[in-house]
Amino acid sequence: MPLILQIATEADARRAAVIEKAAYAPSPFDKFLFPGPFPEPEPGRNPRAEEMAKELREDSSVRWLKVVDTDIEPTEDNKQMIGFAQWNFKDGTKPPPPPRKFGPGCNVEACDVLFGGLYKLRVKYHTGKKLYHLRALQVAPEHQRRGAGRMLVMWGVEEAKRLGVPAYLESSPEGHSLYLSCGFRDIDQQNKGLVQARVEQELLPHEQPLQISCFKLQILTPEIKVDFTKWDMLSSLWKSPPGAKGIDPDPDPAAPLVSSWQVRAEAGEPPAIVRVRNLQSVMTAGRDAWGRGGKPQPVLLSSEVSFARPFETSSAHDAVNAETVHYGNLSKNLLEGMGLFSSSSSSSSSSSSSGARAAAKKEDSSAPRTADVFEILWVKMTGRVVDGSRVALPLDQVPFLDAARLRSLALTLHLPKASLLGSGVSLTTTACFKDTDDLGDEKKKNPLRSYARSLRLHGLRVPTLIGVNSNERAAKQMVVVDVEIDRFDAQEDIHTELEKSVVETLESSSFETLEALGTHIARMILDEFHIGDSPQPMKERGWQVRKSG
Repeated sequence: MPLILQIATEADARRAAVIEKAAYAPSPFDKFLFPGPFPEPEPGRNPRAEEMAKELREDSSVRWLKVVDTDIEPTEDNKQMIGFAQWNFKDGTKPPPPPRKFGPGCNVEACDVLFGGLYKLRVKYHTGKKLYHLRALQVAPEHQRRGAGRMLVMWGVEEAKRLGVPAYLESSPEGHSLYLSCGFRDIDQQNKGLVQARVEQELLPHEQPLQISCFKLQILTPEIKVDFTKWDMLSSLWKSPPGAKGIDPDPDPAAPLVSSWQVRAEAGEPPAIVRVRNLQSVMTAGRDAWGRGGKPQPVLLSSEVSFARPFETSSAHDAVNAETVHYGNLSKNLLEGMGLFSSSSSSSSSSSSSGARAAAKKEDSSAPRTADVFEILWVKMTGRVVDGSRVALPLDQVPFLDAARLRSLALTLHLPKASLLGSGVSLTTTACFKDTDDLGDEKKKNPLRSYARSLRLHGLRVPTLIGVNSNERAAKQMVVVDVEIDRFDAQEDIHTELEKSVVETLESSSFETLEALGTHIARMILDEFHIGDSPQPMKERGWQVRKSG
């Protein structure tokens, strides 16, 4: 009876509506609030599922989760899905009021009292603060008390802890004990007025009013402080409850670092691809064009998700399902990851110059590297570090992508302001995933066949003496060149030193052909360029240099 927690999509809305109806059916309050009759829907339509899917599309705060029973064979009506939850990440704005019209079949006065009361509680506790709110949670009656509800609750608990924000929910008596066991505590109640609602037929005795408890998760550490100077970053950002298993202490062998061309060749031609390009964000990480760390700089994110199988079911039903990825959710996942690196430390304007220099030096040494940012984004998408060797997401959290469905994955961070003489610097990782059959039953087995990392200097513009004609030998002309380091294995931000070396090489050269100039640049990087105080030449690290101009 293995249960798996997964991200839910619009394709799961119909099954979620079925579970919701079945979960509330035994409750007498459901009959009190929604006595009917209800109009028959048009053939093939499910208004409730359409309403839920519309909210997911239009409300960026919505997070959908589902629990799947892997012992149940997949069916067209998605019976593998046994539980569903909706979490909302609130930014502090006042919650929207409930609708004044509840539709046919509803007890209008009772709904107005109940949902109006809930609205007042949400205004009271949600306004002016960032928080996670459990909007809905249902488990199919035949699968209740198997742990699915706890899995859906704990996802939000861990997300709230990771972001250092509180989590809220409202509960009926049936779910009260579950939420208490997950760390929530009562802070208010909504238990007045419902029995005074006038109805044609009294369905509830006066002595049993519907009592709604408002809960708050008590976060003991209100903000998460990350020590970026140690490689404890992943465990610091994804915190689990005491005793929970976190970052994998027993790593698998790392996938081999190969060239980008080899990764593409091993992956082959994908049958289906989803891309997002140039998502704009800002990060206080890496180094700027002058080599300073900890300075806010713009970043452009691009990703390409290649699937092992075509979108047959998704295209046939005109719906987003587990075969594909919603590009909006992919964008949201990447930008949320960047949010961890968006803040900058403030400095006092009254500091002495020596104190300011000392603070700047400390800031440079403690700032996260671009590779650290990259690692976090990769873990959020796949659950593992870039080389696939370690599970870096707590086991009770769900990666955005299912590795078993992937052919390859590419992620690029482009820093347009990180170059003095060029159009930017980029770091790219491309990974080829193993076939599902090769993974076997080992859940921990590294899913990567191989991966590639490359560092690229874009559009360096340097006056250079180049050419075979007499006029070209008389004066320097502008040369525009891209330099790419493939099989890039360094974690340090070295682009400023690399750019300086390339520029000095171009300025001092006097070749007649671009071919000779390109070879000279490559030899300089492989034989003469060094990282820090290390005497090791780059050719011994397996770097491959490519130039274009």
